[in-house]
Amino acid sequence: MSFLYPNIISGPIHSRRLGLSLGINLLPTQHKICNYNCIYCECGLNQDPTLNTSLADSLHLPTLEQVSKALENSLIHFKESKQEINSITFSGNGEPTLHPEFEQIVEEVGRLRTLYLGDVSQKGPKLTIISNASRIGSASVIEALKKADLCLLKLDAGTPEMYGRINRLNTNFCLSNLDKFSDKNMENNYNQLIENLHLLSFQYPFYIQTLFFRQKINGAFFIDNTQGKEWEAWLSKIAYIKPHGLMIYGLDRETPTNNLVKLSQKELESLATKIKESGIKQVGAYY
Repeated sequence: MSFLYPNIISGPIHSRRLGLSLGINLLPTQHKICNYNCIYCECGLNQDPTLNTSLADSLHLPTLEQVSKALENSLIHFKESKQEINSITFSGNGEPTLHPEFEQIVEEVGRLRTLYLGDVSQKGPKLTIISNASRIGSASVIEALKKADLCLLKLDAGTPEMYGRINRLNTNFCLSNLDKFSDKNMENNYNQLIENLHLLSFQYPFYIQTLFFRQKINGAFFIDNTQGKEWEAWLSKIAYIKPHGLMIYGLDRETPTNNLVKLSQKELESLATKIKESGIKQVGAYY
């Protein structure tokens, strides 16, 4: 069973990593839209792999004005009730950076956050963006990231092969200005992603988030990003990217794909220790 956000604004809900998080969904409420089709995604799998999103109106995406009004109403309520919020978080039913007005919406959300609850320096909630990082080759997306207080960009694999098995790019997915990430070749996509993350680290202090898990098919592990050559390759990519820090975590909600194996808390903490021993000190493990 998939989990979809039914409104533009949802929560606040308790997040393992962010505390009390107020979610912003820039995508349709009835189905997921994403240029990835990750086997563990809580929002389920893409319903239409041939979906063309070049026309935002046909997708019923919320407009800048709709997002602004919905968030303003929520923030007024939280200010009056003095309810605590730790993060205002872009996540939702797919990849938020696909919205054609993403940069403008992030700027408007930051303005409203500061107006009603104060910014981080005034003990207001963080403005957080969770993204699959596929569009950080876009100058507009980079500018949007710079307006946030915290960016979590995912990298679940150390090799193109494992990247393809886990993320399963929706290569029929179309969106205007997808930059270099429209190439259907998996290895080219993966290498471009790594290079984009490396270049971004010189401009903005982001975190890499990685979900560690296994998938067992016919008695053998088809997916395992926790050990062996795949683990070593992932570590080497992290060393090259040089993110500000890492957030690693395990499966939490029901997944749309069968046979996924959740790591134990001990296993996850062991991976965090190994990462720190490799020289990366800013590591959080969330079971």
